[in-house]
Parts: sequence; C-alpha cells; structure tokens
Amino acid sequence: MNKSVAAIAAIIGIVLSGLCAIWGACLGGHVLGAGDPFPDVKAIALFLIGMTVVPLGVAVLISVVRRVFLTRHTSIGVSIPVAMLLLGPLVSLTIGYSVQARDNQVKDHEQDYYAQQKEAYSHFAAQLIADPGIVLRDRWLESNSDLRHGADVSARQMVIKDSFQPKHMAVAYTGEQLREIFERAQENRLRMLIACHPMCPPDLIESLWPMIFSSRQAWMIEGIINNPATPMHLFEEYQAERLKSNRGVSGWIDRAIEERLKKPNKS
Repeated sequence: MNKSVAAIAAIIGIVLSGLCAIWGACLGGHVLGAGDPFPDVKAIALFLIGMTVVPLGVAVLISVVRRVFLTRHTSIGVSIPVAMLLLGPLVSLTIGYSVQARDNQVKDHEQDYYAQQKEAYSHFAAQLIADPGIVLRDRWLESNSDLRHGADVSARQMVIKDSFQPKHMAVAYTGEQLREIFERAQENRLRMLIACHPMCPPDLIESLWPMIFSSRQAWMIEGIINNPATPMHLFEEYQAERLKSNRGVSGWIDRAIEERLKKPNKS
C-alpha cells in the first residue's frame, strides 16, 4: 500500500474511532450536551479513548496476528492502516455503547433505590406520627437494623432525624421520650437534633447548647434558637458575653438571639 494512502487511511480511522465511541454512547441513550453550559465530559473522554487507545490496540493486535500467522501462511497480509480504518470504528462503537449501557444500569439502580427510599420514608413517617413511642419500643435507634434493604434503613434514619424538626415533621414526643432517645442515641449529631424539638426538656437543651454552637451547623443553631423550649437565660448569657466583649450585633446569630429575647418563653 502506498505510504500516503496508508497515512490517510490511518488518520481517517483514528478520527472515526473517536467519533464512533461517542456515537455508540448516543445509541445507548447518551444525550450530547445535556449538561450545557458544562462540557460533556463523558463524550470528550470517549472521543479521546477512541482516538488513542482503540487504534493503538488494533495496531498491536494486527501486529501480533501477522507475526503468528505469517510464518505459516505467507499469503496472509493485513495492513495496519486498513485495520485501523475498518476495525477501529467498530471497536469504538462497541465500547461507547457498552459504557453507556453500564451507566444506564447504574442509573436505573439508583432510581429504584430512591423510589424505594421515598416509599419507605412515607411509611415510617406515618408510623412515627401516629405512635411516637415506636422509635423506642421497636428499637429504631439500634445500629443492628431488622430491615432488609438499605433504602429502608436510610429512610428510617431520615425519618428519625426529621422528627425532631417541626419544619420537617410534627411528631408529638413527650419530654421523657426525648430524654430516653437522647440516652440511647449513638450519634452526637442525633443527640443535638433533639434540642430542636419543642418538647425537649430545658435542662437537656442547656447541656446541648455548647455542643451545638461549637458544631457550627447553621441550621442546627437556628433550630435551637427558634425552639420555644430553650431557656431564656441562655440567650441572656450570650448577650451579656457579647456586651462584655464590646461587640456590636453582627451576623445572623446575634440578630436571631436579639429577636429571640424579645419573644416570650414558655419556661
């Protein structure tokens, strides 16, 4: 084969291999530019693999085949540029389709997981709202779960955490139930969440106050500030400390506490 023709065939084969890798993914369901204005990373990666790895692999394969068979069958002669032109795009097309098929399988699995999690969340939330004592009686806080599926486990954990936040879920815990949940809870994060519930015992809130502020979790700090059960003297002490350090009202925490001091407290 003429060297110029061979070079052209190789170049065309390399470019086609890159494009076919993308086309294969599109045949499998990939949508080009779906993440616009962000670049299509998958398409770029497939194109580069199709242009480099595939032609190189085809070249190595043809070289090995020629070395093995030419000694026995001298009439067999396969041109590497022709193989890159004809075989490379087919291999890239297969690779692109296979990659997308794998991604589709992962996506379907995730969708099934979240659908099951959503259904389980509604089920456990209804149970807890109707009977708050179930979280203790059925040992929902224990790490050794009796649930089969991971989606059910995560859904129940989400329900427990949301049950202490009135803006997420209204669960009529008693003060004693919250105290027992605090004692049984294995995570500090879960213990701190209890302080956001309006029925949390004031002494428990007071013990959690330093931990919550040191966590620097804005939503959790907001929860304890807005909790009507939080003892007023905690806000007064915070204000006194601010005044003592000659610091003006700055930041949302200072402003929230100033507003909270203007509201009546049930305790």
